[in-house]
Amino acid sequence: MKPATIILSLFFLVTACSRQAPVGAAADMEPLIREYLVLELSMAQHDLGKDLVRDFVERGNADTEERWRRFESLLCSPMTAGDLR
Repeated sequence: MKPATIILSLFFLVTACSRQAPVGAAADMEPLIREYLVLELSMAQHDLGKDLVRDFVERGNADTEERWRRFESLLCSPMTAGDLR
């Protein structure tokens, strides 16, 4: 089980089950848990973006020159994740 899953589970166990704001140590941990989860999400998004760019640039049997042209087009024009698929 991933550390983020464990921490998220503990957070919900402490907060959601009581149906009230966390108290004591749980209240002290809440900002740290939120920060950790945001970091995990941003890392996952970064990995996904890196994979999308790599797949776009290396798609098909492109030679080195074509791959560089594709990479240059990414840098020179605004694209969304949907444009790379």
